[in-house]
Amino acid sequence: MRLTALPPALLSLLVAAGGALLTAGAWRQVQQFEQRLAQQHFDARLSQASSALRERMLENERLLRGVAGLMTANPATSRAQWRNYLYTAQLDELPPGTQSIGYAPLTAPRQVQPLIAAARADGLTDYRIHPAGPRRLYAPILYVEPLAGRNARAAGFDLLSEPSRRAAMEAARDSGEPRLTRGLDLVREAEAQERQRGALLFLPVYGGGVAASTLAQRREAVVGYVYVSLRLGDLMRGIGAPALADLELSLHEGTPAMPGPQLSDTVGTADRDDGNAPLLRGERQFHYGGAAWTLRAATRPAFEAAYGPRQGYAVLAAGALATLALAGMAYALARQRRTARQREAQAVPPWEDDNATLQACMAQSADGFVLTDANGVVVRASERAGMLFGIAPPDLVGRSLDTLAPGATGVVEGADGAGLARGAAQRELAGVRSDGSRFPLRASAAHLPSAEGGDSSDSGAHWLWAITDLEPQQRAHQAAAHQAARYAGLLDHASFGVITFGDDGVITSVNAAGTRMLWYATAELVGRMPVTGLHLADELAAHARALSQELGEPVPAGMPALVAKARLGLTDEGEWTWVRKGGSRLPVQVSVSALAAQPDGPPAGYQAIAYDLTERRRVDEYIRHLALHDPLTGLPNRAELNECAQPMLLHARRHGERVALLLLDLDHFKHINDSLGHPVGDDVLRTMADRLKGAVRQGDLVARMGGDEFGVVLGGLRDDSEAELIAAKIQARVNEELLAGGQRLRVTLSIGMAIFPEDGDSLTELMKSADAAVYAAKQGGRAQLCRFAASMAEASLARFTIEGLLRRALAGNEFRLRYQPIVDTATKEITGVEALIAWETPERGPMQPSEFIPIAEQSGLVAPLGEWTLATACREIQALREALGRDIEVAVNISPLQLRQAGFPDTVARCLEQAGLPPRQLVIEVTEGILVDGGETTIETFRRLRALGVALSIDDFGTGYSGLNYLTRLPIDRLKIDKSFVDDVATPGHDQAVAAAIIALGHQLHLKVVAEGVETAAQFEFLRSQGCDGVQGFLFCQAVAPHALRQLLETGLETPLADQAAPRQ
Repeated sequence: MRLTALPPALLSLLVAAGGALLTAGAWRQVQQFEQRLAQQHFDARLSQASSALRERMLENERLLRGVAGLMTANPATSRAQWRNYLYTAQLDELPPGTQSIGYAPLTAPRQVQPLIAAARADGLTDYRIHPAGPRRLYAPILYVEPLAGRNARAAGFDLLSEPSRRAAMEAARDSGEPRLTRGLDLVREAEAQERQRGALLFLPVYGGGVAASTLAQRREAVVGYVYVSLRLGDLMRGIGAPALADLELSLHEGTPAMPGPQLSDTVGTADRDDGNAPLLRGERQFHYGGAAWTLRAATRPAFEAAYGPRQGYAVLAAGALATLALAGMAYALARQRRTARQREAQAVPPWEDDNATLQACMAQSADGFVLTDANGVVVRASERAGMLFGIAPPDLVGRSLDTLAPGATGVVEGADGAGLARGAAQRELAGVRSDGSRFPLRASAAHLPSAEGGDSSDSGAHWLWAITDLEPQQRAHQAAAHQAARYAGLLDHASFGVITFGDDGVITSVNAAGTRMLWYATAELVGRMPVTGLHLADELAAHARALSQELGEPVPAGMPALVAKARLGLTDEGEWTWVRKGGSRLPVQVSVSALAAQPDGPPAGYQAIAYDLTERRRVDEYIRHLALHDPLTGLPNRAELNECAQPMLLHARRHGERVALLLLDLDHFKHINDSLGHPVGDDVLRTMADRLKGAVRQGDLVARMGGDEFGVVLGGLRDDSEAELIAAKIQARVNEELLAGGQRLRVTLSIGMAIFPEDGDSLTELMKSADAAVYAAKQGGRAQLCRFAASMAEASLARFTIEGLLRRALAGNEFRLRYQPIVDTATKEITGVEALIAWETPERGPMQPSEFIPIAEQSGLVAPLGEWTLATACREIQALREALGRDIEVAVNISPLQLRQAGFPDTVARCLEQAGLPPRQLVIEVTEGILVDGGETTIETFRRLRALGVALSIDDFGTGYSGLNYLTRLPIDRLKIDKSFVDDVATPGHDQAVAAAIIALGHQLHLKVVAEGVETAAQFEFLRSQGCDGVQGFLFCQAVAPHALRQLLETGLETPLADQAAPRQ
């Protein structure tokens, strides 16, 4: 029974039922789409929070590694240095959720009291170790930042006293990696109004220069721990802020399989305001620092309002309305059709009737309609048909359809009985437009029986043809094919390899870059080779173990390990080693992910994107070479020597052999740089490097330690004489004449030698010993080899101690100035003073300048010390001038190192300006050796000082070089006769002649002459008789403090020249 014959009411009910089914289906599809969309947004927010949590922990780890490096490099780091490092080099404020950062040294019971005393002396007056009680080992918190508020309660807390903290610290010590505690109550939370759970992240600090590659070595080398204190509530609020309005986040210990207690949540409660259950729930596992956490999330009303099931209800309502409208329309059309049938008997045949409804439908259709008779002649055509063929519809009437679409009538003739029974047949053909051009079309024919109801062969029958233009569809297919070919071409020209494979692991495609990387042809890979065949079995097994730990469930090796993350919708990135055709290996960076599947379809497989790391590894190796080698000479640098020497020491320790460390210092190399220029100095260094390499054995190590210092490590020695023989060979080779910068030079070496194991059991100890030995070689006259002795260690320790005391003294202003009067020989009045530095230490008592000035010069402290002396002398003498209303000259000794600084004249000008002292009242004293050592640089500095109005004096004249040429060129005001010539000046002889000659020379050059160290009246009388302008010494006065100098200037000197002054004791 045909549907059109049904009663209108029944037909409308059927339409309504069909519409209801379609509406329900559409509603279900929209609902599923909305659920997927909501799930995607939910997963994205949860992943964002999980990534933020991981990044926050990594940020804390980077912070810990920085301060651990600081404590390793300088175990004696003070609280001030700790704070300066944190707030200038690391951070402006701690990351949100990170409450504090601290350091806890491992402390034995015998070290507890010294530690407490040191902490109290450092500003923590109430410092104590708590909880109290005897323990085998302590780890009290010594440094903590910020040291304010409740954080101060943590100072002194023994971290080893609590089991959870101790377990994390021991795990960090054994692994060398950061380790987290379980959730715990922080010390600072005891006074908090709203308490939060917390956790501590520990990183071990190992001793500098100590091996820590094995478990036993790490346990032996650990000296303390750095840590960050995490307040987990604040941490979750910080990382969950972007998702706070949409999600309820909470942090739990353990994994879903083994859940633990809740650590924190973002809003403080899991109850919703509306009382409804969350739309979605989810969780992410988080593994870090040896701890397993679970991040759980549930949607909040704001999320559900944005991504809830809204469109589905709209579709349901729209579908219901449309169904009602269609049912009503079907009812109305059925009634109209019934009425039309009633009129049909009296009307002409329907295909001859100009039906307005049919014409309207045809006009709106994208297809053209043509009505032909049984012979294929067009009877009628729609407007769209005329547009397709480029002919007006009336002009189409009477044409054969075969002329418009050749072969069209064959569609009807070739249709089988079944097709004709269904009333339609179709075929794709080529249409002919009026201009002769052709276009693709699909011709669909429907048989219209005659009024008598004949079959298709009836001459009265007609055919209704639907003409569909296929040109847009073909263009779309061509465009899609072109786009696909374009992307395929791009993929084949990409520099990275792309391999796809199925669930069984067999490769399904590979791009050109992949075949170039693997040296296989495409046919050898696709459909033949499993992707696991490109990997090393050991790497797949190691990856499986790592994934098992990360995912919390066992992952088999092989293909499951390769796609485990991809099956979870994640991308698995890592570095692998692929095996090429032929067996060679290729380092690659591979990202494995799942291919996008069709909706509701099975997975489409997986893809691996691989980048060749060969060049990057080569660049990394080159960078490493640059980092570990001296760019000037190509020799290993200090870091490479440290790295390479450790295996040599280990081998020697195992086989009972000896190893020698030689530190070599080029004598007077600075003179070459200053006189011939740095390019010549660089040539000399390169030549020395080549000679050193040629003088040692194969397998020995030569390194440039920096500046003009080299290091040589000699391994496999059976006797010390072997090292001495090689050192002698080095000296002979280096001492050979060389040509550099057009100059023939001869360079000598000072060599310090230390032998393993007598002079040190580690490289650090050997370095200290060899450094002490090379220092002794320099002190002993240079150009010699000096073997380390125990006394050198004591001298080195003394130098190190004095250097530390010097730094403290500069920071604490421990130095004082004393002033020795300079007396005019004619009037016996004080015309000036010489400023002499005095230093008394609690540890070593009074220190003579001869003890600490050389060390200050070697350690780079002479410049700040000299500037302090200059500034203090100017300030104190100007105060005396103002108080007494008279002029007083002050002479200040300046180190040659300070004088060679380009900015020294500016320093003098600044000190004078700050003190208000007239430049003519200042005398700069330098030693005689500067005349020759300084060269043109010294002359220019002297001229700039003289331009300021400052007087210049040559101290200890006659004891150094004979720089008479420079003496005439420099703007010098006076000479000072050294005490060694004054001691015996009262007795006729050599010293009298020298003193008289210096006085005569000075006067000939129009210079004033002053003698120092005058202790007897006879010495004074001789000097005065020779015309010496001024004297100073114990005959008149020792060096006195500023207040005593004021009394002398007010009362005058009272020294009976007839009596001999007692010599200085």
